[in-house]
Amino acid sequence: MSELHLPKPTRDLVDRRHALAPDAEDAFRAFSKAVFSEGALDTRTKQLIAVAVAHVTQCPWCIEGHVKAAKREGPRANRSWKPSGLHPKCAPGRPGPTR
Repeated sequence: MSELHLPKPTRDLVDRRHALAPDAEDAFRAFSKAVFSEGALDTRTKQLIAVAVAHVTQCPWCIEGHVKAAKREGPRANRSWKPSGLHPKCAPGRPGPTR
């Protein structure tokens, strides 16, 4: 399988995109600013949700950008990364449900 080679996002590409579609770029920036501002969910949680959505849309730039943004927000002191909330049959290494 060949590896996909994509251009790295650079300031030049961002500027070019804005020059080609300024209204769309401005609307996207305003949307992003509103979505990721503090609210009912903290910014880190919102970024983690965005990582999941980016995997669904399969956008490598979005995945990379939202992972970096989530890491910048740092760890949450009151949360652990243990899968303690999973149903026992869904825990890693366990077989799935049987019929």
